[in-house]
Amino acid sequence: MIKESNLKWWVFFAASLVLVMTNIDFSAVNLALAPIANDFHTNLSALVWIINGYSSAAAAFVLIGGRLGDIYGYRKIFAGGVLIFTVSSALIGCASGAWDLILFRIIQGAGGSLCWPLCVVMISNAFPENQKGHAIGMSMAIATIALAMGPAFGGVLLHYLNWRWIFFINIPFGILAFVLAFHVIPITTRVSDLSLHLFSAILIIVSLFMITTALNEAIQWGLSSLLFQVIFGGGIVLLGIFIWMQSKIKNPLVNLNLLKDKTLNICLILRVFNQITLVSILFTLSLLFQNILNYSPLTSSFLLLPLTLALSVAAFIGGKLVDKFGSKKLIMLGMSLCLIALIGFTLNNNASILGYILPLIIAGMGIGLNVPSLVTAILRNAAPENRGIIGGLNYASIFVGGGLAMVMSGWILHAQSLISVDRLVKQFPNSIHLNQIPNLQLILSGAKSVQFLGVNSFIPFIQQLFIHAFSIVMWVTAAISALSVILVLRLKKNV
Repeated sequence: MIKESNLKWWVFFAASLVLVMTNIDFSAVNLALAPIANDFHTNLSALVWIINGYSSAAAAFVLIGGRLGDIYGYRKIFAGGVLIFTVSSALIGCASGAWDLILFRIIQGAGGSLCWPLCVVMISNAFPENQKGHAIGMSMAIATIALAMGPAFGGVLLHYLNWRWIFFINIPFGILAFVLAFHVIPITTRVSDLSLHLFSAILIIVSLFMITTALNEAIQWGLSSLLFQVIFGGGIVLLGIFIWMQSKIKNPLVNLNLLKDKTLNICLILRVFNQITLVSILFTLSLLFQNILNYSPLTSSFLLLPLTLALSVAAFIGGKLVDKFGSKKLIMLGMSLCLIALIGFTLNNNASILGYILPLIIAGMGIGLNVPSLVTAILRNAAPENRGIIGGLNYASIFVGGGLAMVMSGWILHAQSLISVDRLVKQFPNSIHLNQIPNLQLILSGAKSVQFLGVNSFIPFIQQLFIHAFSIVMWVTAAISALSVILVLRLKKNV
């Protein structure tokens, strides 16, 4: 029998198991793409959908997961999400072809999104008011460490076993979390006056799936392509219909009155901006380290460790400080540190590795302080019947921020690569042939490695051109961080 005083820590453990399982899976699967391609003889499009199918499904179902928790109780929906995630992991490990695998990945993403929003809500509910920030900060630190460990953990599994074990390893974690759910998570009675409006649910799932897919594929398809415009535009139209419908029906999936809360609105926007900062840094630096400076994926992951480790430590400490000082002061400090770090990245014109370490640490500290502060502020004043949906909005903002960061960074790198190719041709008119230009443009956008050029005298010039493009991405992201600082000033003093 579990003592009442220890119950909150068992809830924390159950939720943390899911956060560890899903975050390791998310980051480790990237290492599995090459062996999957070799096993199934698949093309690039299929490989991309192994990642994007998962994230699009997760984004599409994340609001549904939160709302179902509010209606039917957190224990049932959390356990159901864990079960779907675990079973689909087993099916992925047994997949006989690429498209089977993609289908099961989509189901896995949907299952994960049913339990993610509830993890932080259950932790927040389990702890007293003066410990909420600390508990949320610890859970975010654990999630970040798991995300950072994913590539190394996946590498070990690939070395000693094979790619299927990256998914099979989820099974014991999932079974333990599922069993714990029925022993430690308190039973919450169904809220009788709430119900799930089926057409609203279908609308939000389809619209978010379309929008996220378009954002994920924007670099591949091109922002001006008809395919991108139809899918993205269609998703926006459906989202508009969904929002209009919420004001007309008795039991809306998202109560629009929630969005009249100034604090909630600002914190959700800041959550988007915080994710833009994180993803912009990770995305562009990964391209710079691997494809431009020619470091291996493993070395590149180690070079990014200062950010993830600083983020984990800051999230852990920040959670404690939120309980003592409130969210507003810590968010202001966090956003200011992000702004300083982003400007610091632009000063390293020689791409010195040491020159990137300090900005990475500062950025990690800023982002890490922001996460528990924002999540605590978002959930602290939420009514019990709305905590699930607000948890869903919190996670939806992460997907939106990540998608926008990819589009913004990708578009800037692509646009700059067109300018850089012209400069390169003018600088080395006798060394570049017309048939090289498409490959040079891909290299200058970070989509292809400089290794394809072999030994070449203008590689240092290409590196400088990409570093300039990287600096532009950092300046644009710094402008977003500056806007974040201004938005923080609009928060109430007691937030």
